[in-house]
Amino acid sequence: MKKNNVIYPDYDKCIINITASILRYFGCDQSYSALPELSKEYLDKFDNIIFIVVDGLGVNVLENHLPATSLLRRNMVTTLTSVFPPTTAAAISSYLSGVSPLEHGIIGWSLYFKEYFKLIDFLPLHDSTTGKALPEFYKEVHDKMHFESIFKIIHELKPEIEQHYVSPDYLTNSSYTKMASDSAEIYAYQELNQAIDYVQKTIKSNANKKLFYCYTSEPDKSMHRQGVYTEQIKSVVENIEKAITELKKQVENTKTLIIVTADHGMIEVDEPLYLDEEPQLRDCLIIPTFPEPRFISCHVHREKEAQFLEFMEQHKEDFLVLSKEEFLENELLGRGKPHPRVLEMLGVYLVLAKGDKSIQTRYPQNAHSFKFAAMHAGITEQEMMVPLILLD
Repeated sequence: MKKNNVIYPDYDKCIINITASILRYFGCDQSYSALPELSKEYLDKFDNIIFIVVDGLGVNVLENHLPATSLLRRNMVTTLTSVFPPTTAAAISSYLSGVSPLEHGIIGWSLYFKEYFKLIDFLPLHDSTTGKALPEFYKEVHDKMHFESIFKIIHELKPEIEQHYVSPDYLTNSSYTKMASDSAEIYAYQELNQAIDYVQKTIKSNANKKLFYCYTSEPDKSMHRQGVYTEQIKSVVENIEKAITELKKQVENTKTLIIVTADHGMIEVDEPLYLDEEPQLRDCLIIPTFPEPRFISCHVHREKEAQFLEFMEQHKEDFLVLSKEEFLENELLGRGKPHPRVLEMLGVYLVLAKGDKSIQTRYPQNAHSFKFAAMHAGITEQEMMVPLILLD
C-alpha cells in the first residue's frame, strides 16, 4: 500500500502469502491468508509445485529488462509487496518459515548478538566488522534464531510429498541452509541450467507429488556492483528467462506449476553517508548502525536525541525516521508474536531509506568492503514490489 510516497508491506498481499497458499494447499494451519491466485482449487490441478525465488527480480527490474511479450512478463498475474525490510535475510526466512520478520526475528543482513558483543552477518556467519568468516563455534547463532521450516511442517502432515531444496553450491553447507531445508533433499548447483536439469529429471523420475524450492542469487549479486539498468544485467535477466522457459518446456506434459517471484527489488543508489564522516550522527549512537544501510536501527544516547533528530531533519528527503513505538504500531515487520530478539535489536529510532541514499559504517579492520551501485532494504516502490508469475 502507498503511504506518504513510500510503500509499506501489505501482509495480506505479500510474499508470505505465497508460502501461506502452499501450506494451506497441503492442509497445514496458517495465520496468513492464501492468495486468490493460488487458491486450493487452483493448486489441486497440479502434482508438482516448483517455487523459484529469483533474488532481486523486482517488478522494475523485470519490466526494464524483458519485453511485454516475454514468458515471465506475459504470465505475471499480480504484484506483491515484499516483507519489511525487503532484503534477502528477512525475506527468504519468511518464505521458508511462513512467518513475518517480527516473528522469526531475522530483520536484516547484520544482527547484533549481545552475548558475543558482536555484529554478525547472519546468513554466511561473517563478522560484520572484519568481513571474515567466524569460527565453527558461531554456528550456534542460527540455533538462537531457529525457525520451523515449511518443509518440516509439510512433512509432518504429508510425509509422502517429495521435497527438494535447490540452491547454489556455495550456500548449501551452511547451518542456515540445513535449518531451512530440514526434511527436504538438498541439491547444490554451480550453473542454473544444472538446477533446471535436476528439477525436470526428478519430476519425471516417478509419479510422486513433489515440492521444489529453487533459489538463484542473480541478478541481485551482479546488480549490487553494476547497478540495475545496465546491459550486463539485461543479459543476466534474459538468461534467467531462457532457463525458466526451458524448464517449462521440459515439464510440459506433467501436472506441474512453476511459481516465479523474488525476495525484493533493487534501487540504484547515490553516494552513501558514511558514519565516520558524519560526527553529528556518529556521536549520538551507542553501537554502530545495523542491520542494513537502508534500514538502520539507531541505539541513541538519551542525552543526544535532539542532536540525532536535528541531523535526520537535515536529511528528511532521503530518510523516514520512526520511533520504536511508531515503527511497531505501523506493523512494518509484520503481525504476530515478536521474536524475543527483535525488541532488543530495535533501537530508540528506526531510519528507513525512502530516497537513493544509505547510511554505512566503515570499519578500518575490513579491507574488503566495496561501494554498492544498487541496494535494497529501503521502503521505495523499486525495493518493495515483486512479481507473482505463474507458469502452468
